[in-house]
Amino acid sequence: MNAVPLFSCVIPVFNKWELTRACLESLRQHTVGVDFEVVVADNASSDGTATDCLPLGQALFPGRFRLLRFETNRNFGPACNAGARAAASPLLFFLNNDTLMSPNWLPPLLQSLEADGRIGAVGPLLRYPDDPLLGARVQHLGIAVGPQLYPKHVYEFFPIGHPLVRKRRAVQALTAAALFLPRVLFDECGGFCEQYRNGGEDVELGVRINRKGFQQLCVPESVIIHLASQTPGRNDHEAHNARVLKERCLTLLVPDLAFHAARDGYELRLNAVLRPYLALPPRRERIFAGRLSQGLGAAECAELLQREPLWLAGYGHLAGMLEAWGDVAGACAQRFLQSRFCPDAECMVELARLARLCGDAKRLSMAENWLAWRTEITRSGELPKVAAEVAVFMQSLGLEDLATLYRCWPQGEGV
Repeated sequence: MNAVPLFSCVIPVFNKWELTRACLESLRQHTVGVDFEVVVADNASSDGTATDCLPLGQALFPGRFRLLRFETNRNFGPACNAGARAAASPLLFFLNNDTLMSPNWLPPLLQSLEADGRIGAVGPLLRYPDDPLLGARVQHLGIAVGPQLYPKHVYEFFPIGHPLVRKRRAVQALTAAALFLPRVLFDECGGFCEQYRNGGEDVELGVRINRKGFQQLCVPESVIIHLASQTPGRNDHEAHNARVLKERCLTLLVPDLAFHAARDGYELRLNAVLRPYLALPPRRERIFAGRLSQGLGAAECAELLQREPLWLAGYGHLAGMLEAWGDVAGACAQRFLQSRFCPDAECMVELARLARLCGDAKRLSMAENWLAWRTEITRSGELPKVAAEVAVFMQSLGLEDLATLYRCWPQGEGV
């Protein structure tokens, strides 16, 4: 064992001991022949974490495991910062406890970080667990920022085998669910801002890494499974976090979602409630419409959707065939995917209907909440005002195409 470990893995936790145990065991199983340490920062867990984490960690990582236990729940950022201060290595790896490592996850990240001095931070391809109806899908490929300065996971829910998923890409920020970076850079950026409440910390850190002149790279050769949002209360503070991000980073965020879209052959459009989404250019939409008009079986339709996940009409077509055959759960899954790529009222109504039929309470709640929010925000009459403000903001940045998109909403054709 070396005096200094190669890297320090910092894992913030709050309850969910079964997830932490599985994470630690997979970390041990798939990180062989490497001297590293694990620092678990416990936000006052009241479950088995309090009694079982230390003995398991010491058994899995002899001499290289530390448990920091706090008297109160300090939230994600403060826990990570405390873990970083306690870490012994000059290289930090922040990891959520709702992750599972896969074989060979580590070498591509280390090689990418060491190969180019311009790279300040790297992260893996995060994927959702395999789903019998959805297959293997992307959870995280990097973070882009929309014109209204909302962060967005690039190509979330794309099939894992899609060519764009295997493309290395520099991004504006990486999720802290699995993030490698030098400790000195983390410290120079001020660590994670502790004003956030379990969300947004990683986006601001990414922005500050960029300001230091470094790039951030998603390395898809490294794959980690992410269950996503398993911590209790994970999404309870989205409005607060969005406000803090804009207050602190308004002049630092770059609305780059349209750039990612254009580079990969797509365009940016706005839905009825001003939310941007990626879409096929009209010519490619016409090609798929032609295929649909010729009659398309379920198997061929499913194959085309694997090749082109943004062919939105294909989900409705496939869902209709599956429902007609009695596969309501399969139809619900297709409408769910459609809603992830472009939420609109028609899709959400169908998703709610199918979810109700097959007893999918989670997706039913998601669809009903979205529809209620859509009704509320439409009745408020604020959307035209917001569109006009964003158009002026985009023009001030010299982004005339985006300014035109918002000026022409809701008739805009996209950019």
